[in-house]
Amino acid sequence: MQGIEIRPKHYMAAATPRFTSAQRLAKGDECDMAAATYCAGLAVECALKSFLPIGREMDRRHNLEALAQRGVFLRVDASQRERLVSLLTELKPLWKNSLRYYSPERFEAFSRHLVGQWSEKSVKGSHAGYLVRIVLSTTEAILKECKKAWQS
Repeated sequence: MQGIEIRPKHYMAAATPRFTSAQRLAKGDECDMAAATYCAGLAVECALKSFLPIGREMDRRHNLEALAQRGVFLRVDASQRERLVSLLTELKPLWKNSLRYYSPERFEAFSRHLVGQWSEKSVKGSHAGYLVRIVLSTTEAILKECKKAWQS
């Protein structure tokens, strides 16, 4: 709808429900690992957008690192920035906006490829499940850091 302004607090308020959705999508018989990973990344994107100045042109490419550089990195101390850089670097190869179009089979292949690139240990069970556990853990840590920065 035109005319409804989304303010920084709205982005931050959206981050938690997106993460909760990611957690739900990763559980149970009806789990959807691609959708869970997509929602986790969306939660991070919401949190990072909450630090952008009002009226600032949004980057439509969903570049989490660029969003962090234009917002949250300007509001945190060096140690917190270092932690966020590390977490975003970990998340970067695991999340992309196009995950919303992946079938379960395509996401499993994507996960198998990624896990094979950086893990020498054998994964028992689904590579997608393994990847989603990493994504959810990393997302939770990023959101915690962003909320801490938001309150300061």
